[in-house]
Amino acid sequence: KKETQDEDECVICCEPFDNPYTLQACNCKFCLDCLQRMFAEPDVNVPIACIMCSTEIVIEDLQKIVLSQDWNKIVETCVEAHLLENTDKVRHCYKNGCNGLVPIV
Repeated sequence: KKETQDEDECVICCEPFDNPYTLQACNCKFCLDCLQRMFAEPDVNVPIACIMCSTEIVIEDLQKIVLSQDWNKIVETCVEAHLLENTDKVRHCYKNGCNGLVPIV
């Protein structure tokens, strides 16, 4: 692997950009296919952030990047992380078969 990163190549694949995609919040650029492969991985870190600068990725970017078959996994991961961070504010519904969330009052 190279010591420095060329401005004309993706930091994920270390190749010249192929179908480049620039993130809205931070202007970091990657190959769209590299981003899609990254979000297809089984584990996604939350909050979802740029791997170059750690700026959180906005929902509009995720909607353009994440393939439909990976979208549910991303949403479930984010909801579970929210539940873990807010155990005093929200919980899963107790009704049998219900996947809803209810506020704790």
